Amino acid sequence: MSNNSLKITVFLLIFCMLVPFAAGCAGGSGGDDTAPVTTAPEPVSPEKLAATPVIWSDNYSVTGDMFAYYFYKDYYDAVQYYYSSYYQYAGLDYTKDLKDQTNSQTGETWFSIFRSITAQNVIKYLYFAEAALDSGEDFAADVAASVEKDVGDLTSAAEAAGESVEDFIAYRFGDGVTLDAIRKAVELFCLGDRKYEADLASFSYDDADYDRYYSEHEEDFLYIDFRRVEVRADQQEYESDAEKEEAFAAAEKTAKEIASSKNLNEFVERGIAYYKSVNGEGDDALTDDEITQKVVNVTAEYAYNDQTDLGRWAFFGERRDGDVTMLDNGAGIYTVIYLDRAPYRKDNMTKNIRRIAFSADDYDGDVVKAKDKADAAFAAWQASGMTADDFQRIAREYAGSGGSLEENVDLGETTPYVQLWMYDSARKPGDCELIQDNGVYYMVYYEGDGMVSWKHAANDALLSADIDALFKGYQEKYTVEYDVDAMDMISGENAYVRAAKESGEKSE
Repeated sequence: MSNNSLKITVFLLIFCMLVPFAAGCAGGSGGDDTAPVTTAPEPVSPEKLAATPVIWSDNYSVTGDMFAYYFYKDYYDAVQYYYSSYYQYAGLDYTKDLKDQTNSQTGETWFSIFRSITAQNVIKYLYFAEAALDSGEDFAADVAASVEKDVGDLTSAAEAAGESVEDFIAYRFGDGVTLDAIRKAVELFCLGDRKYEADLASFSYDDADYDRYYSEHEEDFLYIDFRRVEVRADQQEYESDAEKEEAFAAAEKTAKEIASSKNLNEFVERGIAYYKSVNGEGDDALTDDEITQKVVNVTAEYAYNDQTDLGRWAFFGERRDGDVTMLDNGAGIYTVIYLDRAPYRKDNMTKNIRRIAFSADDYDGDVVKAKDKADAAFAAWQASGMTADDFQRIAREYAGSGGSLEENVDLGETTPYVQLWMYDSARKPGDCELIQDNGVYYMVYYEGDGMVSWKHAANDALLSADIDALFKGYQEKYTVEYDVDAMDMISGENAYVRAAKESGEKSE
């Protein structure tokens, strides 16, 4: 899909991630959405996949082959962007059939989870497409150009892989998914996307709007920065209640001594001394540098919260920079908090960047290959006209994705070394650098300042409320129905699973 596809997909995913599957739909048919799904003993024929409606509205219909494309496009994006930060911890094994494994936290099959996400996205594509048709707005030329570009990118990817388009598509999206089905799916998506973009552009706000929203929701804009030292007496078994009480009392005494620190240096010194006194042995031992970093270099940001002990202490009363307190959880953990920065509003500028990521995970864990690819991409950049368009072209050629404009990237929203680079006072628009951060090579292009952080947050809140109200109007006006059983025709086996199988066969 186009670069805009990530934008709308992320918007729609966030918009509905916490909503039950049936929410937002005018009607529906089919089985229970949370029912366990098992791998079908026989694959569904391509003819049946192409002929079966899965989600439909008055003027548009998504058939099984189109839904399979949407499903695996969403799935591959999710694995690429969020696997290491979430999905692997919830038990996803991308080398196994999605219908044969469950989320360790919810017990649902992974197929059911991703099916629900994609279904909610597609339902919204249909609502926006219906609204586009009803509005009379002419998106035809723009949609056609986007479809040709996206299909062209897919064809080029197949050629680069040395495969026919048919084989490439079948490998990634399953038997029965054709280039024609993908073209229809992309066309429908692009129509909805253009209408969504037009709707977004219809809303605009100024400083007076931001100030008014801020005055009405001031608490939503408050943050603190703090450091902590945890004195723990809960990590061992005690032979008697008396022994436990004694250990808890000793831990509380130590925490109170740290909390009596008169300045940051004293807090750091006492914190380091405590961590050294309880440092483990062997593989569990921390180095002196690691202990120092644990106290000195880790400053956490915390948003307003009146439901926690930390929040009630930090955001109520006259807090000042350098205030210290001790929080007792009642179960042997005594947390000493040093307030680096009292409640504040984020007045820093955000940044607009483009970036390409080269991770060892994309090259079977080979860090050298990732670096070589990043070096080659950077060399190509230096040999180009060094424009934003060149950067995006290089992203497609060398990484297959990335390079689109990321607007209003705030502090804490990117990796540490990328953040240091883009917030360097010497940074100027057009700068580009290759940055290694935690084993990933980022090629980053700097476009310039974005909005002031708190104004951007206010803008997002206002826009979210307005687009939500508009969308609810579409829900009342148009009818979208779906068939969960028809969605379940899609195979849970995908390109990752096929690659794992092939690798296993070769190794035998």
